[in-house]
Amino acid sequence: MLAKKVCSLALIPVLIALFAFVASAAPGDVLFTDDFSNGLQNWIFDTGTDANPSNFSADAAQKALVFSPVGFGNAFAGSENLTDYALEGDVTITEYPQYGNLRFFVRMNELWYGYGVSFIEDHVYIHRFDGNWDVNTLLAEADTGIPLNTKTHVRVEVKGNQITVFVNGNQVAQAEDPDNVYPAGRFGFRFDYVSGQVANIKATSL
Repeated sequence: MLAKKVCSLALIPVLIALFAFVASAAPGDVLFTDDFSNGLQNWIFDTGTDANPSNFSADAAQKALVFSPVGFGNAFAGSENLTDYALEGDVTITEYPQYGNLRFFVRMNELWYGYGVSFIEDHVYIHRFDGNWDVNTLLAEADTGIPLNTKTHVRVEVKGNQITVFVNGNQVAQAEDPDNVYPAGRFGFRFDYVSGQVANIKATSL
């Protein structure tokens, strides 16, 4: 699991309180923001699929999670108990080598078990991942992407068994997982053979 193992009984009341907060969050409640003034302390970095955590840095001036140079990187945040929420941020891709993409992860407590929204320059794909990057079900796609060197606002909503994607305020794709395999989980990003940043990251209850 991405979460660190809890060994102390003293932390149990804290975890119970956190679960109660998540379960009782009202629509519109802000669940997470990060201005990166304290570095990367709010994030968990996974090394799966050749990912390199050392490529990540925090830019407090841009309020951004930066990934550079080109490579693979996985960054996760939030509670494992999150159910219905929106993840959004301002994305800038500075290098798009062949086959590169940026993924928004939702409801993913272990790498490649959850949902991913993958962007290239002119396309978006919504997948359910069931164990690896190449073990997946394509749920939807659309001809809208993230152009190179262009700040683009992306919002991914996951509610019930439905995932909806907005780019610059416009809905561009929507999908349903009829089996609702992953009902809760963390959010995050995978820089997949690209370089760039995500700024003004926020997660909001739906």
